[in-house]
Amino acid sequence: MIDPTDNESNYYMGLIYLMGLGVPVDMTKALNHLEIARNDSRAFNAIGYIYFRAPDYFEKDPALLNTYGSIRRDLKKAKDMFDKAANKGNINAMYNLGCFHLSKKPMPQSLKNISFSFSQAYDHFKRAAEKGHTFAAYNIAVMHFLGIGTFESCQIAQTFLKHVADVG
Repeated sequence: MIDPTDNESNYYMGLIYLMGLGVPVDMTKALNHLEIARNDSRAFNAIGYIYFRAPDYFEKDPALLNTYGSIRRDLKKAKDMFDKAANKGNINAMYNLGCFHLSKKPMPQSLKNISFSFSQAYDHFKRAAEKGHTFAAYNIAVMHFLGIGTFESCQIAQTFLKHVADVG
């Protein structure tokens, strides 16, 4: 039994249930543990991930609905959690914010005041890439190659792709 007040233990228990490591995936249990560990930027990011990936209210896939139980997509909560984690320096949250801004998911009325743009995605990917996030560096390369959210530059794209190839 873990200490119910220990942030670190609850973060890892949340991760175990989120990923199904030795136990069946259970998003409700994952969320419960991650909520306890809220002072941890990794927990903020994981909570954001759950709300970003959760099915919307119109989902009919029984497997997906079973996995998430009563948890439904909440893009406002997802963005708030990603922002909190990124503000604490979490590079995975910076990357997830980039993905969030590239998302084509329908935006609820509560998010209509948030501007979504490729340039914001680029900015978040750039922050994460500068701190060593490999997938973010790859996305920066693709965005420069295609001129999405930034200027088109094969030279910059090549520089980032070389870095990604070097780190694996």
